[in-house]
Amino acid sequence: NRVYFGMRLSAADVISFADNTSVTYDNGSYHRVRSNIAQSVFCQLNATSHVFFFFHFGALRYIILTFALRNCENMNRITAYIRQSLQEIYPPEEVKALSMLICCDMLGLDALDIYMGKDIILSECKQRELENIIFRLQKNEPIQYIRGIAEFCGRNFKVASGVLIPRPETAELVELIVEENPNARRLLDIGTGSGCIAISLDKKLPDAEVEAWDISEEALAIARKNNDALEARVRFLQRDVLADDWKKIPSFDVIVSNPPYVTETEKNEMDANVLDWEPGLALFVPDEDPLRFYNRIARLGSELLLPGGKLYFEINQAYGRETAHILEMNQYRDVRVIKDIFGKDRIVTANR
Repeated sequence: NRVYFGMRLSAADVISFADNTSVTYDNGSYHRVRSNIAQSVFCQLNATSHVFFFFHFGALRYIILTFALRNCENMNRITAYIRQSLQEIYPPEEVKALSMLICCDMLGLDALDIYMGKDIILSECKQRELENIIFRLQKNEPIQYIRGIAEFCGRNFKVASGVLIPRPETAELVELIVEENPNARRLLDIGTGSGCIAISLDKKLPDAEVEAWDISEEALAIARKNNDALEARVRFLQRDVLADDWKKIPSFDVIVSNPPYVTETEKNEMDANVLDWEPGLALFVPDEDPLRFYNRIARLGSELLLPGGKLYFEINQAYGRETAHILEMNQYRDVRVIKDIFGKDRIVTANR
């Protein structure tokens, strides 16, 4: 078993475990615990006892963990209840992750107590909270909606069923824009949803002005809450990108959009926790016109982008070549189709 400790050890470390236990000491981040050093150190221990003891930065604080790591999988009554309630719905590894998330992040229990299999008595209020969480998970509601937050680009964003849950592929899109446009002055996010793209760009490019559009007032309300909570300066506007009822003045260095791109046919391949809970308005396009938003935004970009400006799309993996062709037909230059971390066509970008 592997145990993560998100803190630096001092010189006075005494560590011993039984049974060739693998221990990871992480100087980076784990469960949002941060330190000043970015690398991790991994060590394999061969020991005869099962005591862990260290001083932290030479202070008088110390932690003594006396347990056999082989028994880290021991379940107390709470984790047993969670796993038994969810094992018919979710894969084993997901159930395990959900158990720790519920216990530590949502119920506020100590991770060490969970690892040690310590029995914990919940208050009546916490018991009702746990039962509500389990009930909602059994209905396939995403854990992000139950928690009310989703992590994206290192920040927690408020989410609810009116906005999509941010995906890691979209974070790649943000990082690419920041890397390629460090001096961009004005950026536009079309179809902003929770505001995760626009707000992340605002935080990563502090000298830039970021504007964001969405047709959904419900989504914009959530985005504005995130804007306030994260102390960002994004300007949010309600606009229907498919309409043509406002004055267009070239004024943006970068336009980015992650528009609806899942076809009606592809619904059959999607999980219930997406189909039943995430907003169809932000997901689906008709089979007969799957690239309607890309066609429209490509034309719009030719009006709104400054000379040399850049357009970035997140795309349906099945339509990389077709999306690139749209940009080429609209006289964009340097069109690229970029694969995501899973090796699938996911980003198309071009210069005006």
